[in-house]
Amino acid sequence: MAVTQDMLVLEKKVHNLCYAFYRYEVSSGLVQLEQTVSLLTKIIAQNQFGEKELSEINLLLSMILKAVENKDFIIAADLFKYELLARLGEVS
Repeated sequence: MAVTQDMLVLEKKVHNLCYAFYRYEVSSGLVQLEQTVSLLTKIIAQNQFGEKELSEINLLLSMILKAVENKDFIIAADLFKYELLARLGEVS
């Protein structure tokens, strides 16, 4: 996957999401989360990911969702920043 404008925007959205969650600005973070997942869905639909990559992305997203449900916003932000973006970078 080439570094596209969408990937650059995704990185910016993840940065904003992490900033909000790290500062415990939950409402802002949840808005950022929704926008980030929406863009991520678009990126996944537009690119050819292998079954393994899709499985890893789905697992990470389910872990992020569980963290948010448990109000573990720091963990959710870390998973986005250090795991999900890294996985997407490996595929590119």
